[in-house]
Amino acid sequence: MGFPPFVWDISHFHANYTPIAFFCHRSITILTLQPGIDPLKNPDKLLESLNRHNANTLMETLDIRYTGAGKDFLEAEMPVGPKVHQPMGILHGGATAALAESVASAASAIRIDREKKSAVGLELAINHLRSITEGTITARATAVHLGRSTHLWSITMTDEQDRLIAQAKLTMMIIESRPSTA
Repeated sequence: MGFPPFVWDISHFHANYTPIAFFCHRSITILTLQPGIDPLKNPDKLLESLNRHNANTLMETLDIRYTGAGKDFLEAEMPVGPKVHQPMGILHGGATAALAESVASAASAIRIDREKKSAVGLELAINHLRSITEGTITARATAVHLGRSTHLWSITMTDEQDRLIAQAKLTMMIIESRPSTA
C-alpha cells in the first residue's frame, strides 16, 4: 500500500515566499516562510511562521505553539487540561505523541532543500513515563542524525518542573518532492 497522490494547493502562496512541506502520516502541511528567513539564523521569525500555519490543523486543536529553535533543536509547548485528557483525567498518550511528531516533523522540514525534498514520517516510538493532569508540557526535538535520506530525532517532553513526562524518537524519511498537480 503506497501513499496517495499528493495535491499541493499553492494558490495562497506569495510569489516570493518559500514553501515548506512536512508530512504527518499521510497528510501534508504546507508552510511558507517570508523571503530572507533562514530558519536557523532567524529563530524568532521561524517560530512566528510555524505558529501562523497552525490554523485549522491538529496543532491548533491541541493549542501547540512553537517556542524555541536552534542549530540542532526545535521546541513546542502544549497546555494540559481536560481538552487533552483521557477518561482517567490524565494527559492522553495520543496528544503527547501528536506533540512529539509535530515538533520533530517541523524540525526536519526546516533542514532540507524544500524545493527538491520533502520529509515524511517513517516511525514514531514513545514511552510515557509520568502522568500529568494540568500545566504545560514542553517538547524538545533534538537531532540525532541528519542524513541525506533519513533524519532521526529524540524528543524529550517535560512538565513545568522539568520532570520527564515522555521520551520519543521519530524517524523521518527524506524523499524527492513530487511535482505540483495544480
